[in-house]
Amino acid sequence: MMFKEGSPLYSIEIERRQGEDVLYVNYLSAPFVPSIADNPAVMARTVTTLADNPSVTRIVFVQQRNYNYPSAQVALLSEIARLYNFLTKQEEILSIEKMSLYGGIQEVHEDLMYLLNLLMQDPFSCYLELRNRTKGLRSQLDSGQATNKSALINYIRLLERFFSLLENTKLLKEAEGGLSDLSFGNRELYRRIFRPDILPNFTFTRLVSQLPENVELVDQYEIGDELDPISVTILKKEGDPKYIYHLLPPEYALTEEQHMLVNLARNVLTEHRPKAEEFTDPDRTRLVFFNVARD
Repeated sequence: MMFKEGSPLYSIEIERRQGEDVLYVNYLSAPFVPSIADNPAVMARTVTTLADNPSVTRIVFVQQRNYNYPSAQVALLSEIARLYNFLTKQEEILSIEKMSLYGGIQEVHEDLMYLLNLLMQDPFSCYLELRNRTKGLRSQLDSGQATNKSALINYIRLLERFFSLLENTKLLKEAEGGLSDLSFGNRELYRRIFRPDILPNFTFTRLVSQLPENVELVDQYEIGDELDPISVTILKKEGDPKYIYHLLPPEYALTEEQHMLVNLARNVLTEHRPKAEEFTDPDRTRLVFFNVARD
């Protein structure tokens, strides 16, 4: 296992695998299924980790199952993390010197912290908030209600720059078609974009690429049916009282193209939302999913 018993919740490990840095996050004792799409806290924690580890290209949430987010999806969040780093470290928008240009420091600090936290956990809602905020402040400026006009102008310019940078990220462009119907806090767009591959987490087994050396072959046989036979090899290592059972499930013999087809079929099936009447008729539900899978 990647994490041993007693490892702190949310602890991380980074491993170099096949030319990429893979981030593993411990969710073994979490009382919920980790999901970037559904859980704002999980997204915020992920973006924060990416901000501190910019070389990471793949993320795996370790639980009873492993939730693997591939590089294309991680790249979208990495850009949000880079935007956060740019605003806080390069532009230093939270520095006393910068905030003093925008009006009352405490008020501005609270407002910017709210927007930055929103950026980390819900970039789409941050986009909406920035758009509405700049529109409202512009109206306030044009109506002549501002008590400190120069500070308000500076703050509007900051928010407009923040908005422009966010609007031009790949994540916002990825969801461009759905932004018109977007509502604050709605995470439906994230569910379309962040869809991990769900892999088994073998708690008491290990995946090996070849049989161990210096072992004695005890027995070998096949189980399962003729179409999907599973090869079982029993080995004995000298000085070890335990036998080694090596199994080769048929899914591990699939080619890369076949794995892509399996994931495509899974994604199509998960997109189907059964209607209320289907739940009262199990045979109909079974037929609907069979037809979806066949198509």
